[in-house]
Amino acid sequence: AAASAPPPAAAPVAAPAPPPAAAAPEPVTQQKPVMQKLLILYGTQTGNSRGVAKELGAEAAAHGFEARVLGMEKWKELDFEQDKTPLVLVSSSTGNGDAPDNADKFYRFAKKRSTPPVFKGVPFAVCALGDSNYEQFCEVGRQFDQHLERLGGNRFLKRCDVDEVDGIEAHVHPWAEKLWPALKALKQVAPAQANRGAEQAAEAAPAKAAAKGAAPAAAPAVAPLRSLTVFHSGGLTEEIAELIKAEAAAASPAASVRLLAMAKFKPWLAELDAAAASAPQHAVFLCQTVENEQPPEEAGPCVRFLQRRTHAAGMLAGKLHFAVLGLGDSNLLLDRQTTAAKDCNQVAQAVDRRLSELGADRFHPRGEADDRTGNQEVQPWLAALRASLAAAAAAAANGGNGGRSTTANGTNGTNGANNGANNSNGSNGARSAEPDPDAGAGPEKPLLARIVAARWLTASTESPTAGGRAGWES
Repeated sequence: AAASAPPPAAAPVAAPAPPPAAAAPEPVTQQKPVMQKLLILYGTQTGNSRGVAKELGAEAAAHGFEARVLGMEKWKELDFEQDKTPLVLVSSSTGNGDAPDNADKFYRFAKKRSTPPVFKGVPFAVCALGDSNYEQFCEVGRQFDQHLERLGGNRFLKRCDVDEVDGIEAHVHPWAEKLWPALKALKQVAPAQANRGAEQAAEAAPAKAAAKGAAPAAAPAVAPLRSLTVFHSGGLTEEIAELIKAEAAAASPAASVRLLAMAKFKPWLAELDAAAASAPQHAVFLCQTVENEQPPEEAGPCVRFLQRRTHAAGMLAGKLHFAVLGLGDSNLLLDRQTTAAKDCNQVAQAVDRRLSELGADRFHPRGEADDRTGNQEVQPWLAALRASLAAAAAAAANGGNGGRSTTANGTNGTNGANNGANNSNGSNGARSAEPDPDAGAGPEKPLLARIVAARWLTASTESPTAGGRAGWES
């Protein structure tokens, strides 16, 4: 019999399957912080400004900014108004206040009165490099600072004036420590709405209070006219000073009025400290601008003294009320076909700005005249000045309560001046007694017009080939 088949072998028991391996964790990608854009432009002649700009650009990433560092020769590649990128401008001054070669065209563009507001809404800060051994210390940076604001920019940090005599780092590093927090304070979520940082917020506080219904601040009271000093630098400025003296004497016979050369400003300032204890003093500065945007020699000591950066910010506060008239000549400018009085009165602009920075109060807006157009701006400015002097005289007569000031702290003294421009002789009959060479040919010319005509006639006969300019320089 066939042997019985052996029983089938038992199937091997399968080992339990290992648990499924845990899924590998997905790599965590750290999101890069959003870098805020920053534009740094430099104007350099010897490389110092470029070095400062590059150093700031290298520091920017650590503070959360993506910096683009460019020389000013590339300014035409940029659309400032469209981008609204915060701008840090670093520029040196060469020679006697001239722009570096790579910044010259951009500098001229910024200074032109016809330039549109291309920096509208652009937050900016300026770092100016210079050498205090030169009269026009940091002049290019100062001009950029002024004109960027005029063209619509919003200054978010006060300008840094770097004196190479002290060492560049001694000035740049403290300023940079303020720069980064000021940049971070800007609202850059919507660049078009960028503000001016902490400084601007402080300035805007009064306006916000007014918007909520707070009563606006009253206009400053007119300071009583008790003493007036008229500073001049010789030549036509001295003759205009005589006109102002006559106007002041007619407006306030009790006021003390005197004329002084601008070279005597510093000793006069010592007198001011003593005199201001009883009442603030009034002064009018007649400032000429000659070649290379310089003051005449007679005015140099006053201008250089005012430009010192070591003066305390409020040294003239409560002591001085001032007005400035500038006399320039756009014939001295390269682009004179498109320029006007505002482009040739740098000395008057600097004196006006510096007096205000030192705490003095402007009692009458600055005037600016151009020799090329016959100084026709002077007569309306004098007529408007007469009204300001009359208001100050009335304040003195009323014991200092002569009402409120109606002259804004602006830069153009011709507004509203035409009401009296054709009546320059006013009540001062003594001036009318001067013989008029054009008598019988129509109404008598104002005294200033006769002075100008006489000076031009003299200059023309002395030097016909000089275009009538001989004898004008003082």
